[in-house]
Amino acid sequence: MADLIPSILAHAFGGVALAVLVWGLGLGAIALAQPGRADRRTGAHAYALGLAIATVAAGAYLFSPWLAIGAVPLLLVCLAGLVRIRASLRAPLLRTLAAVPGAVGLGTALGFLLHAPTSRLNSNAYGDMLYYVSKQLSAGQSLRPFRDFLVEGEHGTYIETAPTFIGGALSHILPVNAFLFQTTLLPAFLLTAVAFGFGLASPRSSGLAWMGLLLVTMAAYPTWLTESPPVALALPLAFSLHALYRDRTPARIFAALMLVLAFDFVLTKGFGLLTLGAVAATAVFTHHRGAITRGRAAVLTAAMIAAAAAAVIAFVAAFGWLVVLFHAKFLPTTAYHGLRSEFTVRSTQQLAPALEVAGELALVALLLRARLVAPLAALAVAIAGTWFVGGHGLDITIGIAIVLAALSLLDVPAVIERERALLALAAVLLALSAWFRDISGIRAGFVFCALFAAATVAFVERWDTRRAVGFGCVVAGGTLVALGGHPVAAAALAAAALVVAGVPRLAVPAAAGALAAGVAVAAASGSGFGLTQAPATLTSADYGIWRAVRAVAPPDGLVFTSLTGDRISGYEGWDYYPGVARRQLYLAGWSDSPLLVKPHIRRARLASNAAVLQGRTRPAQLDLSRRYSSFFAVIRRSEPVPPSFSLVYENDRFALYRIES
Repeated sequence: MADLIPSILAHAFGGVALAVLVWGLGLGAIALAQPGRADRRTGAHAYALGLAIATVAAGAYLFSPWLAIGAVPLLLVCLAGLVRIRASLRAPLLRTLAAVPGAVGLGTALGFLLHAPTSRLNSNAYGDMLYYVSKQLSAGQSLRPFRDFLVEGEHGTYIETAPTFIGGALSHILPVNAFLFQTTLLPAFLLTAVAFGFGLASPRSSGLAWMGLLLVTMAAYPTWLTESPPVALALPLAFSLHALYRDRTPARIFAALMLVLAFDFVLTKGFGLLTLGAVAATAVFTHHRGAITRGRAAVLTAAMIAAAAAAVIAFVAAFGWLVVLFHAKFLPTTAYHGLRSEFTVRSTQQLAPALEVAGELALVALLLRARLVAPLAALAVAIAGTWFVGGHGLDITIGIAIVLAALSLLDVPAVIERERALLALAAVLLALSAWFRDISGIRAGFVFCALFAAATVAFVERWDTRRAVGFGCVVAGGTLVALGGHPVAAAALAAAALVVAGVPRLAVPAAAGALAAGVAVAAASGSGFGLTQAPATLTSADYGIWRAVRAVAPPDGLVFTSLTGDRISGYEGWDYYPGVARRQLYLAGWSDSPLLVKPHIRRARLASNAAVLQGRTRPAQLDLSRRYSSFFAVIRRSEPVPPSFSLVYENDRFALYRIES
């Protein structure tokens, strides 16, 4: 594990640097376009603009390295524009600096849990994170075509590919590890980018610890950031949404910003377009309703219908197969049944929906009492999506609504003071929901939430030295207690950390007590000290076999494997790890492809796969999308093989064969 530490830390600090770079691209572009105007009003849109520039540049480079001739100068010119506004960068950079320990800590902890397997280390990486790893590796190899390594004949879509493009492009310049890019760099990026945005948007003040805790829940749960990497790039777009309804913007600029934001959401989390629509409607009604005549209203309505139709068409074209998965649900009913089950079976996972519903209702009440229309509209859209629509997660809408609520409340500090109890209630309920929902378990979930809070509380609070040291020590002590297997006690220390944030005289004794408790628990925990005791999902044998595939199979080779099947499980429909070989699989993990909703085609493909592995069919007899120079098979060592298969490599669990034609 010690060998991984330098790489994990490098990726965590790389996330910090990348976040500042994206903000810098946007701020520099604004400064060049409007000298002297990269202030609080226009600067709020810098992230959206910078993300669009970075994604276009990365995609252009991956599409053809020759396009770097135009992409690199574009980036350099935008960064050069920062010279004009360097004095105004001090406040956001200082706010960012406050978030760095928590941001790096969260990225590091996630990296330790979800790193790739190596020749000596097993891994707990799983699920959709591995799909994004495979997708990033495919983009790094080629966007023409953009192949799905896991299902022969399928291609990747260009929707929600901003992290894929950026990670793929960076891998040509720096030694970027695709696993750590997802698990470490992007979570650190999110917290840094949000901290920088708050530094631009609002002054720092004391008494905002509950606000920091509320911001923990902009992620449905911490490891969601690794399951859905585009979330980390999508959430900071909330700063531009906030500025849209806060400030009156000329119609032409408003339309341009809408295009940029729509582009960004399509390339990050497409369902964020729902929130964009709600905020845009609120902004138009607030700032432009007097200028809307009947003719303009008709044109605007037609434009909105056309935009909605275009979004639907684009979604159906790329993910039309997902439509059949959507179904109606009612989250409060799930919450009720979860509460009832607590009388017979104690389960934090089943308690989480009730906490989520109660926390969101408390936040609705807070926004109603504060009369904050735009974040309330965004939250209403989010609740409608997450409470009543099942089949695909719409949690991004809740996350954006929470950031919008925090930004709007900071614009009216008197409301925060008046409604502190309601703010604390919403923050605690939603934070508990995020902790209990985290699928890494109660121990690791607490550590991730604590590190998340260490960043968010740090960048909204104004600190003196005693309170800063006290808060940091209490968080560190609570983390050690949780790692030692006592997450409930750690939660009590977390509550103490929030108290320390508001009461300077308690800082020193709280810090001393928390650190003493943490060290004592760590010393007593022995071998039980760690993030998780769950069995590994990927082993050194997995690493060895797919490393051998990459070494032996040529780029135009086709690999068949018995590590697939008709169920959605680790070595069947969810088996995305083979993508690390960067070689085409006939069929491995299929649950993020159209085969998910086409069982007859999936079963026919599985039957063909089995026929090849059993020697009943030659690969060349299959209906393939292109010609392949050679064929290989990866199977478990315990499985029989036809005489025509020649052994190339084997380890204690798997074997690689060349299929002789």
